[in-house]
Amino acid sequence: MLLALFTFLVTWAFASPLGATPDENYHMASIWCAEGERDGACLTNDDGTVFAVPEALPMRVCYAFDPEKAATCQPEVELIGTDRYVVTKVGNFGEHAGDYPGLFYSVMSQFVGPDVQRSILVMRVLNAAIFTLLVGVVYAFSSVRVRRALVATTAVTLVPLGAFLIPSINPSGWTIGSASILFFALYGVVQSRSRTTIAVLASTAVLAFTMSVGSRADGAVYAGLAVVVATMLGLRSLRPTWRNLLRLVLPAVMLVVALRVFLSVGSSAVQAPQEGTSGSWPVVQVFLDVFQYIPGSLGWFALGWGDTTMPTIVWVLVGTACAGVVFVGVAPLGRRRLFASLVAVGALLAVPTYIAVTSWVAGAALQARYIFPMVIIAVAVATLVTEARGPAATTSRGLTLTVPQRWFVVGAISIAGAVAIYINLRRYVTGVDVQKLRLTPAEWWWPGAPVSPEVLCIISAAALVTVLVLATRVLVPGAADVTGRLGESDELRGSRSVASGATPVVPVSEEPLETLEATTPRHARAAPQN
Repeated sequence: MLLALFTFLVTWAFASPLGATPDENYHMASIWCAEGERDGACLTNDDGTVFAVPEALPMRVCYAFDPEKAATCQPEVELIGTDRYVVTKVGNFGEHAGDYPGLFYSVMSQFVGPDVQRSILVMRVLNAAIFTLLVGVVYAFSSVRVRRALVATTAVTLVPLGAFLIPSINPSGWTIGSASILFFALYGVVQSRSRTTIAVLASTAVLAFTMSVGSRADGAVYAGLAVVVATMLGLRSLRPTWRNLLRLVLPAVMLVVALRVFLSVGSSAVQAPQEGTSGSWPVVQVFLDVFQYIPGSLGWFALGWGDTTMPTIVWVLVGTACAGVVFVGVAPLGRRRLFASLVAVGALLAVPTYIAVTSWVAGAALQARYIFPMVIIAVAVATLVTEARGPAATTSRGLTLTVPQRWFVVGAISIAGAVAIYINLRRYVTGVDVQKLRLTPAEWWWPGAPVSPEVLCIISAAALVTVLVLATRVLVPGAADVTGRLGESDELRGSRSVASGATPVVPVSEEPLETLEATTPRHARAAPQN
């Protein structure tokens, strides 16, 4: 399953040429000059006010904003071992220093080599591997409830924007990829009583949190939101016990760090409202318009530099699958999850409204990728079903789908993913003005690539179908409810091992643990039945 997910993301890493993601010229220069002057990567003057990068970096992306231009319009330059540099003011240095946190650029800069194309491909594949590894760790050390929510959330939000940005050198990839990881990992930390599970998931949560706050200034906002809602849902009770206080240490530290990072990064600076937004009615108009960014983040808005428009079928299928999973998830909505949902949805609407009114994101227009992490968090809250269903139920097994519902999700996302990568390849291989089904013959921008664009498209579609078929099995009630897992938390198996002969105490997730133990007869405190 993880191999299929990694393969799918890698195909997207190869499906775009250098400079394809938004502002990639800025991010490439920031990566090459992240460590200051370095032989073969970056040159600076004595006072650090002038920066030069290798000529091979496409600082001027010829095909940006023109979907009829193929990626082959880039001028031919020596990509390996060149001594020719060009001066640039575009990057996270000089007068723009501090616009972005430096962690993402510093990590990626470790993979800068003499071959520009090879270096960028290594970075893209590395980011695909990081996301795959984090998903695998959270899945392996989580309960069935969390596994189901993780699979459902990832399935309905990965295509197309996530697949395009996660395996890229755009820092938004870290922000988007870490959103659900941080939420589910921290929920497991707060819920679990197993020391092994807590240690592994806490380490994963810290890594995901670091990626989020270290990539973008607004990543601190999204990380803070994930921390708040995960803690709200994960706490077993609101009583001020020592155990609950200890569980709050990590979330509290994360919130403090997120606030400090947000206030310290230049792109978080609050500016004056944009012209024409003073008064209450213009703000209301802006608020009513921000709803478009929800389907926009699911494929309605164009990829790339806003020049790769997806066919309607992509965002209709993805949006329908996402809405369906959310509706199933919120059917049993308890008080605590209702409040967490209101917080997540409130932030999802309030933050883009604020961005649109105040223009604080580096002076740029609001884009779907800026709020996509909050869409993912809202879907994660909706799919993490914590309420017990049925009069005899004592705990929740999480989100479940019927067999037809499962296959609809698999089919919808598979079709959307295949169409999305085909259109993405078409846009860069020939330009959208070429009206033919085949992607070949065409000029391939990866010299010496072992596969053609058409073969890459087929591999991507097959990998996506494979990962969806394998992963969504857990969403159908059956064997998944009795399958054990490493480091299972006490929300499902009690504080003592069933194998040892002890009788586990299984609390209803929406009630305080102490209240349940006081009101449940001893003979009724048994393991949940399948």
